[in-house]
Amino acid sequence: MVVEASGSDSLPNWTGMPSKDSKETRAMYAAMMGDFKTPKEQGERYETSGKSFDRLLHREWSHKVFSDRNPSNRGEVLHLIKWLYTKIQGIAHESDERQKAHAEVGDAREHDRYDYEFLAKRQEIFNHCVYEICRQSSVSCVERGRLLAYLWNNVDNTIRAILVETSILQQKFVEGEAIRVDLEKKLKTATMGLLKENAQLKEEIQALKDTTSDEKVELVEVKEELDALHKWKEAGVDKLLENQVMMNARQLRVLEMENVELLSANARLKAVSEKSQRSLDQTTMERDGYQNDAINARIRNKHNTPRLSRRYGVLRDMLDDQKIALFDNALAQRVDLNTLIEIVTDEQLVPYTAHMGILPETDELNSAKLQEILDHGDRSSLEKYMDAKTLLVLLNMLHHGLNTDKVVTMLMGRKRGQDISELGPLCGCLKGMKPESLMPVLKVAAMSNQERFRELQDKIKAQQSDITGLQGSVAQLESEKKAADDEEERKQAHREKNKVVTPLHKFLDIDWKDTFIGMGTAGDVPKFLKTNAKVRNRQMVKRDVEKLVKEIWAEKAMNDAKEKSVRPFCPRASLLHLPHRLLSMLPSTSSPTFCVHITTCVQLAYEPLLAFVL
Repeated sequence: MVVEASGSDSLPNWTGMPSKDSKETRAMYAAMMGDFKTPKEQGERYETSGKSFDRLLHREWSHKVFSDRNPSNRGEVLHLIKWLYTKIQGIAHESDERQKAHAEVGDAREHDRYDYEFLAKRQEIFNHCVYEICRQSSVSCVERGRLLAYLWNNVDNTIRAILVETSILQQKFVEGEAIRVDLEKKLKTATMGLLKENAQLKEEIQALKDTTSDEKVELVEVKEELDALHKWKEAGVDKLLENQVMMNARQLRVLEMENVELLSANARLKAVSEKSQRSLDQTTMERDGYQNDAINARIRNKHNTPRLSRRYGVLRDMLDDQKIALFDNALAQRVDLNTLIEIVTDEQLVPYTAHMGILPETDELNSAKLQEILDHGDRSSLEKYMDAKTLLVLLNMLHHGLNTDKVVTMLMGRKRGQDISELGPLCGCLKGMKPESLMPVLKVAAMSNQERFRELQDKIKAQQSDITGLQGSVAQLESEKKAADDEEERKQAHREKNKVVTPLHKFLDIDWKDTFIGMGTAGDVPKFLKTNAKVRNRQMVKRDVEKLVKEIWAEKAMNDAKEKSVRPFCPRASLLHLPHRLLSMLPSTSSPTFCVHITTCVQLAYEPLLAFVL
């Protein structure tokens, strides 16, 4: 078959079609594009390059792209070539129209973007064709189809990577072109401004030249002055920059000095803070220890157990005489209490009790040098300072998680310049106890009898001062309370003194043994009102009491006027509100005054009194 090239952007002319891009050819391509359906439009399953080729061979090729033709024949290949040619010509025609439209507008970025889209569409069409060829080839030879698909996948990935890199470079080039155009515009603007300014200066010079010769001389002088001023200004700017640099250097030195001072102050503050924290921890441990001693004392008192010896306190129940002697020896040598507590409470040191102090200090190797080697140096260099057994013990201690400080303490038998090599039997003897419980006990044990007595006196004095302060506070509170009570009594007396006493107030405050104000002598008061019982008149409102008093006096005046002529009959209907048991006890005839008094007693809820009278 003869293959004719149809151009750089088109396929070889496999079907004998004319390569010239005429209107008739485009119309034919358009008709073919309308009749032809892609594999995606047919609903057929299509395997992309990202899936496994084995699945393509064994599972996906049961649904081939051209299901109405036999595979691997010439007609199917020609049909595929026709489809490929049609697609390529279609996207090429569309890309040409878009490029022409954007070339007229002058948008270079859109032009490049459509070029990239054209390449991507073209690559996708090639992928469809190649995978169809792979499927057709694999029908006759699976290995050939697999090899062809593998080669195309690599070529496709390479082309895609080149396209990505090309797009990135194109974008950078476009951005660079935009920056260049912007800079050219700015340069052009600045140049035009300078040219304009130069033209103005030339016009001014020409205008000055048109004047007299004296003005020309002045112009020359002014120009010289301007040049001198310009030179002086440049010299001043240079000097100013030099002064600014010197000032910045001086300020930098001052800031460095201040920084050094701040660092030193920070170090001092840190040391003071650590010291204060240690003191606070020690005080806290002592306080907690005293509290534990108080709790133990309460327990002993509750169970009537004998009090232990003051020296070492409850530790005598946990230690034998040998360990007590070691404690006495350590306290006599003024061993640091924190170090002693760390030794007796650390469980990790128990397996290495027999190895404490096995490595003596020499001029070549001391505790500080060993600490530095274990922290930052080469540990293999320790072989020349110790034997194999000691080195094995050291490595074993490090392997079990002991820090370098504890390792140095155990091997050298020294801590903070003190010899503690004899304290090996005490390692871990008090494991599980809290350091704050041990600190006050050991501190008291390290004191002499005089020191303990002196400390006890200080505590008693402090407690006495606290008690005295509390007593003073209580006395002050009592005096303030008494002063407040006196002030309240004074105010109450002042209110009572300035209070206006009326008959109504006296009526509200009377007892049964007293008489009503304004009702006459004791003989005029009814007998049932003469009693030592309290009057419950405080339940009434002031308005009701005033009304009651007015009614009583009005009734009394009316009865006094009537008694002089005729003794009227008291209607029992006025007493219908009385309870039935009290109404039955009233006589058939009663005086109006008696009825008024009875009504008043009922309104004041004097039922017990009425029962007593009747």
